[in-house]
Amino acid sequence: MAVASPAIATALATSPAFAADSTYDLGSGNHTASGGLIWLNRSVTVQGSVTDIGGAGTQVVCDPWANNTELPHQTRTAVDGTTSYNFTLDGSQWPGGITEVLVLVIDLHTGYGVDEHDFVRP
Repeated sequence: MAVASPAIATALATSPAFAADSTYDLGSGNHTASGGLIWLNRSVTVQGSVTDIGGAGTQVVCDPWANNTELPHQTRTAVDGTTSYNFTLDGSQWPGGITEVLVLVIDLHTGYGVDEHDFVRP
């Protein structure tokens, strides 16, 4: 039985063999984030932008889960402007990969969440 090299295994885990999109437009007023998730084989690519208007900052948090296990999250922040982002949440080492991603928008002045949505793998 042939065993795939680590490079091939990683390519398969992040390849768009199963690609579907989920879009979001979260937040309100001075604190917003919009973009989309591209569901890959085991990983998820996140693209979009976070906007803060005249405040102390707005942060978008992308919190991935593999079944009931929370994986390392990614954040992007804008202060009095807009920050674009494009990154991949890696779920290649988990059987079945990333099964859901919680996207949160946080007002950094108050520390409170403005909006959130939990996306489940289609």
